[in-house]
Amino acid sequence: MILVGNGVAGDGIPGTTVQFSGILGLGAVPNRHFDFYPFLGFASTTTDLTKLVGTYNSLLYHLSPTANYETIATNSVETFDASSNCTSSGSSGCLSTGGTLTLNSNGYFDSSTPPQIMSGDSPAPLRTGNFGKTHMILGQVNGATVPLVLRTGLVNLTSLQINDESGIAMLASATSTRTRPEVALFVRTVF
Repeated sequence: MILVGNGVAGDGIPGTTVQFSGILGLGAVPNRHFDFYPFLGFASTTTDLTKLVGTYNSLLYHLSPTANYETIATNSVETFDASSNCTSSGSSGCLSTGGTLTLNSNGYFDSSTPPQIMSGDSPAPLRTGNFGKTHMILGQVNGATVPLVLRTGLVNLTSLQINDESGIAMLASATSTRTRPEVALFVRTVF
């Protein structure tokens, strides 16, 4: 089943079983079956970074297979300028993209300094550094820019580069809303 509407398609594709014994136990990934992988596709995208300018609410979900599939979900408020530099008033800084984005030949943007939001607590992820990338797609929905960010990890056992944290972040424009007093009163009464 694929859900389509307003220039967006989404649902899940069949999953798979993931398992890796590692090399001499290094980088081992426990056996786990994923029933499906969610996907989101845009009918229209842009490579115009000026459309990214603004402040966004970001919802992030990351996992680390070598940490027994430890997961974390968090949110942040992030502001992007016309050069894709990100600032945040939060103490952790920008959590979605990392460094400045560069356009690749596939029509989306990459950053080679992906943020790590996994705590590193027990079970501790096996990391040898901050490797991997973030990839941003600038979807266009009803005239609004909807950034979607994927973080891909990197495991290269030959050079002992391990950082398998991966995840997704959806950003939505941070706009203030006005509530009519009688609606707010009704909500308070219901709860």
